[in-house]
Amino acid sequence: MKKNNLLIKLATYVVLLAASWAILAPLSIMLFSSLKSKKDLLENPTGLPSEWIFSNYAAAWEKGNMIRNSFNSIIVTGFSVAIVVVFGSLAAYAITRIKVGSIAGWTLSAFMLGLILPASAGLIPLFTQIHNMGLFDTRTGLILIYSAQCMSMTVFIFSKFFITIPSEIEESARMDGLNHWKTFWIIIVPLVLPATVTVIIINTLSVWNDFFNALVFLSTPEKQTLPLGLIAFKGQFSTDWSQLFAASIIIAFPILLLYLFLQRYLIDGLTAGSVKG
Repeated sequence: MKKNNLLIKLATYVVLLAASWAILAPLSIMLFSSLKSKKDLLENPTGLPSEWIFSNYAAAWEKGNMIRNSFNSIIVTGFSVAIVVVFGSLAAYAITRIKVGSIAGWTLSAFMLGLILPASAGLIPLFTQIHNMGLFDTRTGLILIYSAQCMSMTVFIFSKFFITIPSEIEESARMDGLNHWKTFWIIIVPLVLPATVTVIIINTLSVWNDFFNALVFLSTPEKQTLPLGLIAFKGQFSTDWSQLFAASIIIAFPILLLYLFLQRYLIDGLTAGSVKG
């Protein structure tokens, strides 16, 4: 028995080490490549830099219009995530608590379709609708698109948490004179803080790093988001890969900080939803 347990632990560590290497190796190569010259990158693509070129980051910041694109990304991501958190939590609460026949079940199933269907499946009708609404090449249009695409996952996560909350808590709140609206904001919202943080991190990551929708629904450089700004490093005949890697690290850095500060809540949210739900 002890020998079997030892083999299981050994196999587990081997798998974990392999998974860690698969994640960290590409990130390390990207980091080192961002500090190389063009010649050094071509001659030694996977090794350490022969000369550390920190000026690649300054050049990437300027060439990628990081200040302008950061402003656009912050606006689009901030409003999209705020809309999704507010309306997604309200929708999940209504589905799990205010049940009218089988409508709640069908409504939740309709939201779950968004987890199955790829975003590109509705690209043409979505493009037509956005254009007809006069929202093409606007931050507002992009915010609405992201909000709609992130809503299914948000409702799914919140609904799993709301199910785990005893109904007696809400019954006590109603006895104290609170209606559904006040019960939700005063009693329920503080109880689902891990779910809220989980939703914020997942959706921020999704919107902040999105390239496809920004490419399709934006046309003027003044409204470009950070991922779309990476096009500036791709030339017709050559690509400055060192600066491109540097720009990619700059874009990923805020998300990394967000995760480091909120990882405890994220882990709590994911584990609680999987165990209790």
